[in-house]
Amino acid sequence: ETVLGGQKDRARDGKLVTNWVINELFGRLKKEAKDISASPVSAAQLAAICTVAVLVFILWRSEIAFAHKAAALLTGALIATPYVLDYDLMVMAPAIGFVAAHGLKHGFIDYEKSVLAFCWIAPLISRTLAEIIFVPVGLIVIILLFGIVLRRGAIDRAALPPSLSRV
Repeated sequence: ETVLGGQKDRARDGKLVTNWVINELFGRLKKEAKDISASPVSAAQLAAICTVAVLVFILWRSEIAFAHKAAALLTGALIATPYVLDYDLMVMAPAIGFVAAHGLKHGFIDYEKSVLAFCWIAPLISRTLAEIIFVPVGLIVIILLFGIVLRRGAIDRAALPPSLSRV
C-alpha cells in the first residue's frame, strides 16, 4: 500500500505539470492562433521546467527540512527562467543561506561546503568567465546548487522513519 500510495502521489504531481502545460502554454498558443512550432518555450526548456516543477513539488510535500524545500524552490525558479544573467544569481544567496544554516546545525555532506563557496562567488565571476569560455556558467552553478539540494533531500528523506516519508 505504501508503494501504491507513493505512485499515486507521483501521478498527481505529473498531472499538475501536465495541466500547466495544457492550460497555460497551449492556451496561450491557441489564443495567439499559433501552433506548437511557434512556441516561445523550446522543448528542452519545457522539459527542464517540468522536471524541476515535479522535483520541487515532491520535495515540498516530503518531510525533509524546510531549509532544503526553500532552497529547492529558489534554485528551481532560476532554472525555469529562460535567461539567467549574473544579477539573477543573487536569488541564490537565500538558497545558499538556507543550505549553509542547515549544514552548520546538522553537518555538511561531501563537497557541500565547496559547492556553496563556488555558488557564493559565482555571481562575481560568471559574466567574465562566460565571455572567455563561451559557456553559461551561471546556469551550471544553479544546476549544481539544485543538485546539492536534491542530494541532501534524498539523504534526509532516507534517514526518516518509514511512517514519515510520504513521497
